[in-house]
Amino acid sequence: MSGYPNGSFQPDKNITRAEFAQVIAVAMNLPLNEQARLSFSDQKNIPDWARVAIAAAQKAGIINGYEDGSFGPHKNITRAEMAVMIAKANKAQIDQGASLDFSDAARVPEWARPYVAAAVKAGIISGRDNNTFDPLSSATRAEAACMIAKML
Repeated sequence: MSGYPNGSFQPDKNITRAEFAQVIAVAMNLPLNEQARLSFSDQKNIPDWARVAIAAAQKAGIINGYEDGSFGPHKNITRAEMAVMIAKANKAQIDQGASLDFSDAARVPEWARPYVAAAVKAGIISGRDNNTFDPLSSATRAEAACMIAKML
């Protein structure tokens, strides 16, 4: 991960979906194709600097868009979304019946639950204070860096 032009890293700043796609594509050394095409309904909103990384991560099966066909590049990535992408990138064994021991496990969306469980089992993800996972909260740059480092 790189910092900002002013030399800061801003660890407590939320990370967007485009930023995380860039980070994971670089971390996984995905092949980048400048000619790759995206088909998201909001592709005009995807920054040029992230376009190739998003295409590479999508081709690798790491990222998906939303049900409405959009990607949401400027949306902050949630901890649940990040866990899914990390588990997919790590090619984790997914157990659809896996359970979670977090005190807020019921708040983890069904589509994310087996991926969160796989990432926890792999030692990539841990909870926050009071044994919570906080799945719908935005992830920070520090959390993203930590999870990527653990995955690698």
